[in-house]
Amino acid sequence: MSQDLRVLKTKQGIKEAFLALRESRSVNKISIKRLCEDALINKSTFYTYYTDIYDLESQLKAVAIDDVFERLSYKDYLFTNPALFIEHLPNQTPM
Repeated sequence: MSQDLRVLKTKQGIKEAFLALRESRSVNKISIKRLCEDALINKSTFYTYYTDIYDLESQLKAVAIDDVFERLSYKDYLFTNPALFIEHLPNQTPM
């Protein structure tokens, strides 16, 4: 099931605003108010998708980790042959 384009654009705007703010301050110094101003949304829109700034950060980290893992050539060996997975880890190239 695909998401509504408006939802995708809103979440992308929130992500971009968060990453821009994160370049100059720690997570605990980013206010929801400022994030919403930069993303051009209201606070209720933010809270539709995230419980707080830490939830946003956690979701963004999870997506990044999943994306990196999916690009690993030897990902299937992580649990079946961890030694082989680790051996090839420095040589991984995106698929």
